[in-house]
Amino acid sequence: GTTGAPRPITLTHGNVLASALGSAVPLGLDPKERWLCPLPLSHVGGLMVLLRSVIYATTAVLRPVDGAELDGASVASLVPTQLVRALDAGLERPRGLRAILLGGAGAPRALLERAAAAGVPVAQTYGLTQACSAVTISEPGDLETQGRPIPGVQVQIAPDDEILVSGPTVAGARTLHTGDLGRLDARGRLVVIGRKSDMIVTGGENVAPAEVEAVLLEHPAVADAGVLGRPDREWGEAVTAQVVLRAPVEAEDLRVFCAQRLARFKVPKSIEVVRELPRTGSGKLKRRAM
Repeated sequence: GTTGAPRPITLTHGNVLASALGSAVPLGLDPKERWLCPLPLSHVGGLMVLLRSVIYATTAVLRPVDGAELDGASVASLVPTQLVRALDAGLERPRGLRAILLGGAGAPRALLERAAAAGVPVAQTYGLTQACSAVTISEPGDLETQGRPIPGVQVQIAPDDEILVSGPTVAGARTLHTGDLGRLDARGRLVVIGRKSDMIVTGGENVAPAEVEAVLLEHPAVADAGVLGRPDREWGEAVTAQVVLRAPVEAEDLRVFCAQRLARFKVPKSIEVVRELPRTGSGKLKRRAM
């Protein structure tokens, strides 16, 4: 997790089987697939690639992403940081690739648009360890949502916008309160907004860090961005940001860029340039370490 000590989660054989079978339906797997998995096997996203390959007799390619080379994969599981690096290395219209399943952390729209422009088919996913990896999978090229629930899984939105998940993949056979915020569109596709615990309250207004991060990442000089609230005597919390740059730019120029696209109370009051942002093996931002 991103909030402290590891939490034990017991997944049954039934959870694993339901996840493997359910996630294969929207993908249409067959034994000829080569599934590239550079994710750690200590993470449920990586482990499920391996277990799915046992059930469907697909080939699991377990190695890091090396530049733009995807090793002839027909499917790949990546986190946003890995996709950024592959695109930076020149990944373009990879032959034989049906889909990159992108998960672990929310993908900024600018990254999805960049992948689409390069002819790279990206399917967004939403999942949790407690739900044995995938909860929803989008169609490749869907820039708006994380897709529909996999077969057997139910997704509901609570009155406070928390995402609730139930079904045979969920540990403990219960309704899982995910701690994530989202909504369902008219076609039943999930749109993830962010973590409840990450919400910044500044001057009585709520600010979702993911929204501010997405705007910062639209700037061509910004390679990575993280936003959090810091204690402030006047505002309660102040919106602050850390960015990793791919080209020189002044912090004030970034603030002006944000002000042109966000409500005034959402604009970071300070922006710090760092060499890298702390992330977990699954690509999630470790805000407490910023």
